[in-house]
Amino acid sequence: MLAIAASSAPLSAEEGISASASSPDIPVTQRILQAPAGVAGTVTDTQGEPVIGATVVVKGTTTGTVTDLEGHFSIPTSSRDRLQISYVGYETQELVVGNRSSIHIILKDDTELLDELVVVGYGSVKKSDLTGAISTVSTETLLRGGKTNAVGGLQGAVPGVNILRNNNKPGGGYDIKIRGLSSIEGSSAPLVVIDGVPGASLDNINPDDIEKIDILKDASSTAIYGSRATNGVVMVTTKRGVSGKPKISYSGYAGFRKYTNMPDMMSGDEYVQLAREAVRATNGNVYKTDEEIFTDPSELKAVQTGNYYDWIDAISNPAFITNHTISATGGTESARYTLSGGYYFEDGMLNLQEFTRYNLRAAIDLDANEYVGFGGSLYMTHYVRDTGNSDLLQDAFRMRPT
Repeated sequence: MLAIAASSAPLSAEEGISASASSPDIPVTQRILQAPAGVAGTVTDTQGEPVIGATVVVKGTTTGTVTDLEGHFSIPTSSRDRLQISYVGYETQELVVGNRSSIHIILKDDTELLDELVVVGYGSVKKSDLTGAISTVSTETLLRGGKTNAVGGLQGAVPGVNILRNNNKPGGGYDIKIRGLSSIEGSSAPLVVIDGVPGASLDNINPDDIEKIDILKDASSTAIYGSRATNGVVMVTTKRGVSGKPKISYSGYAGFRKYTNMPDMMSGDEYVQLAREAVRATNGNVYKTDEEIFTDPSELKAVQTGNYYDWIDAISNPAFITNHTISATGGTESARYTLSGGYYFEDGMLNLQEFTRYNLRAAIDLDANEYVGFGGSLYMTHYVRDTGNSDLLQDAFRMRPT
């Protein structure tokens, strides 16, 4: 005879039905487990399109599945399980199954991840779509070292990019090498593109006008610019207008520079004594008179009167340096503008060397509708550079104080 005992209380996922059978000879106990319930559903985006390949897992377990071509899924769960739905480019969502047997999940775009743009040869590409080797430098990095040259502000800020100044005269330029030398005899300089215009120079751009610089370091940079981009591409994006009330900004500084660790030169008396000893050493250890050593009348007079000349002090002096930028920006949602003007002056630490630069920039952006927009920019630079005598300091070291 088989007797079945059942409880009238509701059953949970872990509970089952117990049945017992008795016999005079063989007692038998049997437990029948209840099969877990399941949930089915659909995953779509905010536009109602199905999300194919979205991952649906029971949190804290290895149970999971992916959505099909229609965004559908089915997964075994219990009422207390928590589902976790995720997909690249979307915000991860979690929900408790409860008593539901069918669920519709809407995934929202992860705008913080996808909306960051990087400028490449074809224009602006979302960072999530970027596969090439690209480094980005912001305007804060360019200006933090007090550099008045945009290339100088890149020094030490970009891995794989070597930047050296070709001379230390006022207004001196920089040499850029991306991943080392690429040619024995040819140029290794990268292509510079400013707001989509290739072939420009960074030496005369005011760093205050730059929004960011993207450096394309691999072969993909040749996709649009061809062989000109063999040595890499430096993409410069200048600042644009923003909607809102007119905003006027000013930045500037002034300072002085001077030589450090200059050679300790002989004084006039030290030099005269050296000249006397040098003549004695070549004259059988016999001194000569000053009239015989210093045959030039002006030189002899300087020795007799002790009136010597410091050539290093005569040709060098502390150099004044100053930079000023004023800008205005504003506009509406459909029309934005920006205007800026800059002045930079750098005096040389050697006389007759100086550099002066004037910058004027204007940009406007117009949006006809959501899909059509127009824009234009104007950048003008005027500079005056006096390089002086290239051998002046070397000649001063060689001049006698007499």
